[in-house]
Amino acid sequence: YNSFHVANPERPLQNVRPQQNLSSERLSRREKMLDLLHSEFAGRVVGTELTAWQEMHSQALAFMNSSQLSVFDIGQEKPELAERFGNTAIGKSFLLALRLARAGIPFIEVTVGGFDTHQNNTARMESILKDLDPALAALTAELDSSGLFKQTMLVLGSEFGRTPSLSANGDGRDHYPSCWTMLLGGGSFKPGHVYGESDERGQKILRDPAHLKDMIATIYLAAGVDPEGSLENSMGRPFPLVPEGKIISGILNG
Repeated sequence: YNSFHVANPERPLQNVRPQQNLSSERLSRREKMLDLLHSEFAGRVVGTELTAWQEMHSQALAFMNSSQLSVFDIGQEKPELAERFGNTAIGKSFLLALRLARAGIPFIEVTVGGFDTHQNNTARMESILKDLDPALAALTAELDSSGLFKQTMLVLGSEFGRTPSLSANGDGRDHYPSCWTMLLGGGSFKPGHVYGESDERGQKILRDPAHLKDMIATIYLAAGVDPEGSLENSMGRPFPLVPEGKIISGILNG
């Protein structure tokens, strides 16, 4: 379940193919030669590390030779759709996320940085949000119109909020874990539903507080994962998914 990281949505498959212009026949001969060398070595050496490496190598070859790699090519989208997402790094990342969702990729993460605004908060927020807002609107609209939103859960959030008041430098906001919001949608989440309430400055929670562990437990349940379950490490030691996490009532259908 390791992830495949895309650093640049315009060049998502770097190092997947050789830099030299090799024919498919020549690549196939190279793969067979490598298999021959591996088989000779595996005949003399036995170990879990070798098995793990062989599995990784097979997965890499399967990925390289997949007929579905075109899903990473955002240039195949209609120009009018790409324009709605925006000709920005965020817009192109969200457009790629849409293509991956269409292809049935089970987990997609888009990281948007720059929110650690201890200084120059106003300008940085304006710069980020002017790219994020249209991209997010286009993504949700496309998921909804295609019917994919019914089977796709959207989670937009961060690990904490920012201070309601500007810091001493006059235009910065520091870390603030006491009160912040998340945007959830799609799947089994109720549309147009607002849970909880803060004061007008976003400083204090006035109604229905939700701890982050409760939010994570609810997300797990919405994704079809038992939030009371656990994972085991290689030594058999269990690790609970969400210790003491409680399901937030009223925000899920059913």
